[in-house]
Amino acid sequence: MPLIMRGGTWHLRRRMPVRFAEVEPRREVWVSLKTDARLVAARTATAVWEGLIGGREAQLASRSDDAATRLAVAREIAARRGLT
Repeated sequence: MPLIMRGGTWHLRRRMPVRFAEVEPRREVWVSLKTDARLVAARTATAVWEGLIGGREAQLASRSDDAATRLAVAREIAARRGLT
């Protein structure tokens, strides 16, 4: 993961996959990892990136006009976060 120190805080910098262009206008995403420790940032970066990608996947899926599809997406998001 490309980690960059900015102003004393580690940040994750990644290019957003092209398939998310309709829900994420930024080509490159910078996310603060809210730490000054490189080891903590390295451990946190993977989870943060997976969360971003999961959110964009959900946004793409929820663009459907079908209510059943939107409900299924909402349930999937809740399940990922440990909710029922």
